[in-house]
Amino acid sequence: MGRPKYSSRSVYNNLMLMAKAYGVAENPLFQAAAHQYQVQQILIDKIRRELSSEKTLCVEKEYVKNRENTYVHPLIKELPKHSESANRTAQTMLAIITQLGKEPPAGSKLEAFKNSFS
Repeated sequence: MGRPKYSSRSVYNNLMLMAKAYGVAENPLFQAAAHQYQVQQILIDKIRRELSSEKTLCVEKEYVKNRENTYVHPLIKELPKHSESANRTAQTMLAIITQLGKEPPAGSKLEAFKNSFS
C-alpha cells in the first residue's frame, strides 16, 4: 500500500475539521489562510480545465507579420507555481492549528494527517 491520496477538497475539509477541534477556526490568521487556499484551488482548477480543453499544449504567436512562432502554452509554467503556493498555504494552516490551537482531550488524527505529507 502507498500513501493515501488526498484531493484538494478533502485536505481543506480535514484542515477545517481540525481547526474546529483545536479551537482556531475563528482565528483571523487561520481564516485568511483558509480563504487564500480556496482561491488558489479555484485558480488551479481553472488552469487544469483550460489545459485539458486545449487540443495541443502549444500556442502560436505572430510577432512579425506572416511569421508564426510556436511556444509551449504559458499555463504549463504557471500550474506548478500555483500548486506549490497552495501547498505552502496548507502547511501554514496546519502550523496555525498546531501552534495556536489546543489539542482536543480525546486525541486526534493530526499526526497521521501530517505524516501523510512526508
